[in-house]
Amino acid sequence: MIFDLSKEFDARKARERLQRLIEAKAVVDLSQKRKRRSTRANSYYWAILTFFGIHSGYTPQEIHTVCKRAYGLTYTKNGQKFLRSTKDLDSKEMASYIEWIRNTAAKQGVCLASAEEYQEGGWVEIDRFNKQNKQYTGD
Repeated sequence: MIFDLSKEFDARKARERLQRLIEAKAVVDLSQKRKRRSTRANSYYWAILTFFGIHSGYTPQEIHTVCKRAYGLTYTKNGQKFLRSTKDLDSKEMASYIEWIRNTAAKQGVCLASAEEYQEGGWVEIDRFNKQNKQYTGD
């Protein structure tokens, strides 16, 4: 069941449900539902990756992998190292990760727009460039 604990009615129902599960000595999986990244935020993320990738000689998917590895978005399971999905990052973690990408790109001489600059339309040109140069982006 999903409860919005910011609403008193849902919070009360969740407490009642949890109490019944405790009394039944049930095994439960309690987790928090996160909001998905907005389409606008996702577009911004892939726009900066595409731009950075073009300037670094990588496709967007390749630079996505390179950045996740370099940033340390990994976990280990059964002795094997895997990459975490960016969809699992909360908004604060994602903001830190994007800021790291922008700083890393800047150190390589690549200026990536902020989310505000991108949303203000200052990056319409990069979207147009990306569409015109699909052979370089791997799309």
